[in-house]
Amino acid sequence: MKICTRCGLAKNESEFYWLKARETYGTRCKTCNKECTMEWRERNMSKYRNYQNTYFSTPGGKEKWRKASTKYAKVHPDKVKTRYEAREALRKGQIKAKGMCEDAYLGECSGKLTMHHENHKKAKKVVFVCVRHHHDRDIKLRTNKKTTCKKN
Repeated sequence: MKICTRCGLAKNESEFYWLKARETYGTRCKTCNKECTMEWRERNMSKYRNYQNTYFSTPGGKEKWRKASTKYAKVHPDKVKTRYEAREALRKGQIKAKGMCEDAYLGECSGKLTMHHENHKKAKKVVFVCVRHHHDRDIKLRTNKKTTCKKN
């Protein structure tokens, strides 16, 4: 058992990340570590984006991105196909982007609009939302899928 320095709860060592460089477990549990990472990203978004843009413009970063994209396409061919069809429909004018985030009434928007699919079998049925609200909708979809599954 190990005590998290952030939440103060005693948890199994499996609830902590293994730090190779120190050859020990981290001081924060995985849950708290994820929360801290997300908070840091929100506070330092420009620094985070700058790092990403710099890294992914290097040969190593491009190769890593290419491998990850290829792997994702193999695992989720239906999603890749749907996104392609939606982009084509938008390009051809078959679907129109609204001028602002459709979830703007929920709170602060993050700017850039993205196409969100509630159902990846229907390429042209999209909702235009900002990145922040797109992420919120994805989380809601994932939690709904987990709660609606049948239990043995």
